[in-house]
Amino acid sequence: MYLVELYLEELSKVKDRKTIERIFYQLSKLEELKPLDQRSLFEFYEELRKTQSHRTAIQTLQEIKRFYQWLSKKGYHYEFSEQAFRELKNKKEFENKARKYFTEEEVENILSYIPTKPKPFVYYLLCVVLLSSGFRISEALSLKRDDFKERRLITEKGEERSVFVVKVKGKFSKKREVL
Repeated sequence: MYLVELYLEELSKVKDRKTIERIFYQLSKLEELKPLDQRSLFEFYEELRKTQSHRTAIQTLQEIKRFYQWLSKKGYHYEFSEQAFRELKNKKEFENKARKYFTEEEVENILSYIPTKPKPFVYYLLCVVLLSSGFRISEALSLKRDDFKERRLITEKGEERSVFVVKVKGKFSKKREVL
């Protein structure tokens, strides 16, 4: 496509060769210039998903969007549904994302390996905290003594028990409590 070549030629003045190759590959997914209304954009996304991950498909659509914006500046007008693109971009992909838990054997292997390292107590303690709490590594490493609060609970059997609750600032500064 002549317009793609012009676009890439213009980009090559400010982008490196590898980036131009990536953009060329992404734009090659667009077999013809056509309006991408909501329905067409969803169909095109589904076609991309047959060979690409969600994230890669979104990056491809992002580059096609930039190309369509460039076309618009040059006087060629092709519809690109911004709303559909935002919906696709915000779509969460959880397929094949089942949580994997450590087996007892894997935990034993991890904990038995630690004594072979310098400062084994610190690493052992960190691993035990990570394995038993569900903390992310960044949360565990940012813990301070003041973050721990003792809370008294009554068990199902009616016994009183003390547990430590930790308030942490997690991903995206979201606060959460961990027992």
